[in-house]
Amino acid sequence: MMNYDVSDGGIGGSQIIVYENECALYALTLLRINSMTSQEDAMRKYDTMKLYAEKHYHYQGGSMLYETMVEVGKHYHVFTGEQSFRAENDSVTVGEYLENVSLGNLKTVNLDLGDINEHVGKVCDYDAANGMIRYEDYQGKHWTPITNVRAFTYK
Repeated sequence: MMNYDVSDGGIGGSQIIVYENECALYALTLLRINSMTSQEDAMRKYDTMKLYAEKHYHYQGGSMLYETMVEVGKHYHVFTGEQSFRAENDSVTVGEYLENVSLGNLKTVNLDLGDINEHVGKVCDYDAANGMIRYEDYQGKHWTPITNVRAFTYK
């Protein structure tokens, strides 16, 4: 269990407790809260979604399957009418896809970071000129090449 400061765009400068590798739950929590959400309320939302995933999708903590994250997000109205883009299942590249979608409509990004497969973050920014996407996870905000993108959820 770790405490991460999420004051940079997070829950009003407080901290949220994130269990090891539960990046999908963290991203879902970020999408469910706003800057006025208390730490207690954010943790309640996080724990509620985790319990739901355990009960209905046999989630056992740690990394969450992309499909499970999408279903949990739909159940808690984080994703309403959202769709998914999976790089390996589509005829367009990630770069081509990003040319045709508004950044504000992107919700989450699923990444393959080599040693971390199925890493999830909340989408923050996209630099088309350099082929980089910025995401937020429980360790802060990061830039990564779009070649690491495996999937998006979007509105």
